[in-house]
Amino acid sequence: MAASVFTASACSDAAAPSSDTVLGDQFTVIGGLNGSWALARSINSFGRVVGEAVTTRGQLHAFAWSAIGGIQDLGTLGGRTSSATAINERSDIVGWAMNGNNTPRAFFYTFGLGMRDIPTPPGGIGSEAYDINDRRTVVGRWLSAEGVLSAFLWTESSGLKSLSMPVDYRETRANGVNERNEVTGYGIASNGARRALFWAASGEVLDIGTLGNDSESLGLGINDQGFVVGVSGSPSGPRRAFRWSRSSGMHDLGVLPGMDWSIARAIGNNGRIVGSSGFNGGSVERAFVWTESEGMRDLGALPASDGMSSGAYGVNFLGKAVGFSWNGATFHAVIFPALP
Repeated sequence: MAASVFTASACSDAAAPSSDTVLGDQFTVIGGLNGSWALARSINSFGRVVGEAVTTRGQLHAFAWSAIGGIQDLGTLGGRTSSATAINERSDIVGWAMNGNNTPRAFFYTFGLGMRDIPTPPGGIGSEAYDINDRRTVVGRWLSAEGVLSAFLWTESSGLKSLSMPVDYRETRANGVNERNEVTGYGIASNGARRALFWAASGEVLDIGTLGNDSESLGLGINDQGFVVGVSGSPSGPRRAFRWSRSSGMHDLGVLPGMDWSIARAIGNNGRIVGSSGFNGGSVERAFVWTESEGMRDLGALPASDGMSSGAYGVNFLGKAVGFSWNGATFHAVIFPALP
């Protein structure tokens, strides 16, 4: 993680607990699917959480969790692997799952109907969904028969449509959508640099730039006010979390005290931003919450005898954040304590 915050964190091989627990500091530990690893990616205002966890058979499966119903394995589309990336206020879930041909496919999951493959245009091969709004608009990326990876927007009535690709770009990906159908993500330019993008509801696409002299940026989340969050950096330089809007531009959110890098992954409609901050060349990172009034604050981690790492991936309107905490032995999916 320290080498590049554009990559996922490593996981532990130790066994995870099979039941949910609430610790004294009000961390809620989601017990996982009785395997060795779990990560929570999204939470709605009803406290329903989705993510992925390793099963007892060593497979990575999408899960849904609630305090009343516990954890549920959402299965796959016939393959071995799946991941739930987002849940909306209607408890619709999206993500991706391997099918019987070992190809990743975007899915739309509703309780009662289960997991459904989101159809791609003729010739489409693979796809992945990364976010859904309350209007049931889904965004992600899909792979055409010509080998082009394109950001998409999907609704049940209109089907899957590619979002505009900027001139001289070879690939795009959509990571977040708000209730106005504004979208953020990133594209890969012809020179190989990744650049954060913003798609207006009209279809207009903007390169939203970088911080300072950085060469790369990723748009990772967007709220209903049109604020985009993500990360800006350069292959050989520091990487910093940012917040952007069309009216105010891009602003550096800083890092936790004494740390070197940060990444913002989600922003709620109340303006709270969550992500991770860490050290260059080190294995420890910490989940943070950022607010306009308080700046960046450490969300903490589970008690540990050998390292305490955590990362936040999603936040709801009430300010509850989810992600992971590694306590030196086990990689847990957690709901972080709510900060005032």
